[in-house]
Amino acid sequence: MESCEIGNWIVTEESIVWNKKKRGDYSIPIKQILQKGVAERAGMYDWLIHVPLKTWLDVDDVLSLNEAFLYAAKKNNLTVDVEKYNNTISYQLAIIQKKRKSDK
Repeated sequence: MESCEIGNWIVTEESIVWNKKKRGDYSIPIKQILQKGVAERAGMYDWLIHVPLKTWLDVDDVLSLNEAFLYAAKKNNLTVDVEKYNNTISYQLAIIQKKRKSDK
């Protein structure tokens, strides 16, 4: 598979990599992108919940990750559960709103 850049993310055969020159790399293995969360995050895609909590990512990086996640899943013939994905994005948006409020 040829790598694909989506925002500051690069989707490779092995991983989704955040590659913003001043911060270095952050990698999510393709084998783990469908990993489910625990506790209140059960039934959601954990990486899409975990990554927005990083203080060094901005909203555009998080939204680009969502696109990279879907692209990587499709390219690797992984099935994304629509209900789980929608629940994940709703939870993720709540995290983003909370971050925005605390940034003010």
